[in-house]
Amino acid sequence: MRYIYQNVVQDGRGNFVASATVTVTLAGGTTKASIYSALTGGTVDADGIITTGTDGTFTFYVDEANYSHSQQFRIVWSKSGFTSETWDYIQIFPDGDRTLLTGSTVDQGDAAIVGTLAWHVADISTDYATITVLPGDHDLTTAVTVGSTINLEFKNGGVIVPQAGITLTVYSPEHIIASPRQQIIDITNNSTDPLGFFLSGTVYPQWWGAIGETISGSGGDTSAVQCAVSWPVDATLITGTYSRKIIFPSGIYRMDEDLVIVEGTILEGENIRSTKLWWDAAPSVAGIHVNATQYESGIQIRNMVIDMNGYGIPAKLEGLNEWCVVENVEFREFTTYGLRLETGETGTSPTSNHASFRNIRILAGQTGSSSGTGLYVGDNVNQFHFDAVTIDGGTSGGTSMEYGLMCRGNQNVFTNLHIEDVLKPIQIGGGSANCRGNIFNSLEINNNTIEKVSWTFNGITGTFGIVVASNATDYTMLSVRDKYSTKWGDVFLRDTAKAYSVLPRTDDANDNMYQSIISTYDGKIIVDGELMKGREVVNATIALAADSDNLDVSGGNVVEVNTAAATRTIGGLTGGVDGQIIRIIKVSASNNLVIEHDEGIGDQDFLNPGAADITIGSGYGGVTARCNGTAWIIISE
Repeated sequence: MRYIYQNVVQDGRGNFVASATVTVTLAGGTTKASIYSALTGGTVDADGIITTGTDGTFTFYVDEANYSHSQQFRIVWSKSGFTSETWDYIQIFPDGDRTLLTGSTVDQGDAAIVGTLAWHVADISTDYATITVLPGDHDLTTAVTVGSTINLEFKNGGVIVPQAGITLTVYSPEHIIASPRQQIIDITNNSTDPLGFFLSGTVYPQWWGAIGETISGSGGDTSAVQCAVSWPVDATLITGTYSRKIIFPSGIYRMDEDLVIVEGTILEGENIRSTKLWWDAAPSVAGIHVNATQYESGIQIRNMVIDMNGYGIPAKLEGLNEWCVVENVEFREFTTYGLRLETGETGTSPTSNHASFRNIRILAGQTGSSSGTGLYVGDNVNQFHFDAVTIDGGTSGGTSMEYGLMCRGNQNVFTNLHIEDVLKPIQIGGGSANCRGNIFNSLEINNNTIEKVSWTFNGITGTFGIVVASNATDYTMLSVRDKYSTKWGDVFLRDTAKAYSVLPRTDDANDNMYQSIISTYDGKIIVDGELMKGREVVNATIALAADSDNLDVSGGNVVEVNTAAATRTIGGLTGGVDGQIIRIIKVSASNNLVIEHDEGIGDQDFLNPGAADITIGSGYGGVTARCNGTAWIIISE
């Protein structure tokens, strides 16, 4: 590109000097400059000599093809009878912006060719400038690294074409000036690492050629999207955590392979109603796959639909840790799992902790499997928070999903969980590790299209809505909203599941909330095996037919005292735990029941109101006591 220089020659009195000789040399010396008489065309004047017009003016051009932009010039004018004058170190080329040399056969990485990308980068050095990429294909057969002071502005249609193994590295995505839907890199020859950055930033799949339309063909956006989520990082400048944010403008992105994401990756659609990732073929593992061998933090997926079109798992996320968020996402048309959450690979990864899932919908649709699971929370997946999650089998009869939720982790919180039209709504535990401390708050099972399904779990067959397995211990809390109670409501505790693990709260048919330990509405908590360490223990009644100072109430919540034959006296209990509630009930109208105050013989004495023995005479009655760990405090008669 040529740049103009214009000036006027005047004598000491300000008069214009016509027909003066003007000699142009390089700054500071006598080396003649190559100049042109026109903006385009013509031949170079290697002597650097021109003549002023009748009005003393003169004009010439210099070409960046001949000099770097840092080159300055010296101008000397002379004429017989006049005192000559010299102007030195004149800046003709602009200090900043440049334009890329056009021509698809030119290697933009060849710094020896004036006007190429590499030439401009070297010439600009540490100055601030913008290099404009004009419309057309610009070949890159030698890698180029663009520094922190240079922006690349891509005009519409301007595309860099890296060859195999060649990478264009730009300081950050913010140093690229291009629209979100504009292609700037052709990945035909290099679909692995054509464009890289030093620093974190926001990119768009369209930069690599994604179309994001239904007409893009089977899996046609796969390579572009993979490039967008995995662009290479120059490790010489990066230390510590690194992140990539990929924004998907509205559209349908056609995929046919796994989209593997790593720590610090953010996938964000423009809107959940208009942004969809659609699979045309089965991925190796899952549509979106976090393949962790350690903690993975900072992963976020937002505002999109992940539609497997019947080809496997929408997302398998391993090793999620702090600051991981999945929000406003629908996982649909899967076959085995809708959303599978696990720790990293066996033996190499610690547990997964502290991730958040909000406004999630898991829909099997017409392509689901009767053996599939909507949400799988695996062994040692801990302290995840799920809020406003809907799991929908999607078809009448629930044949598109067997399990709604399978939770095998610890201390996870489920709030506003809605499950409908699945064969077996919830299984808690059942994995290879203990499952404890999970909290379910505002759980609604709305299997409106399914009658109770008889199924077998750990050798027990029944019509269960919620199953708590034998290794589900320590404070699993249920707040159950079972609106369609004629079809669901039973909770099944298997084997040694701790009785105090389950604290259900249910609705009646009119949606009135009430607390219940014994049953859900039109259902019950079914117990198989011994219940231990109860606070509020279900179906654990201890019979007493003789006097006792040390009645063992481990795992109990009711003591039935039979006084039909004689008056019975209880001096104390044993086996109680802090917080345990016990009800002592006189089940015969004959004789008396005496509960001694601070009797002093048993392990855990009674502490009665008024510090006196309590006598329940003829008729029925009883007391309620709470254990503080060392004694039983009578709280009501």
